[in-house]
Amino acid sequence: ALVSSKGEMLVKVSTINGKIYKGDYLTSSTIPGVAQLANTSGKVIGLALENYESADTSAVNKILVLVDIQAHFTSDPFSKNLLFF
Repeated sequence: ALVSSKGEMLVKVSTINGKIYKGDYLTSSTIPGVAQLANTSGKVIGLALENYESADTSAVNKILVLVDIQAHFTSDPFSKNLLFF
């Protein structure tokens, strides 16, 4: 198993918390080893570098992520994506 605390790498993701767009913050999910969209304040694992959407929320796929574990504060739900503006 690969372990990284910083840099670009493929990360398993799910749409449990919604579609993932490039620039979205990702956090851990209820599925061990799988990330999800971070739409509340808290710890994040990094930024999505690719889009991912699936109607099946139990589906898991890998996308490229800029891993940078840190705390993230979301003041409102529209500021979750850095590239939105």
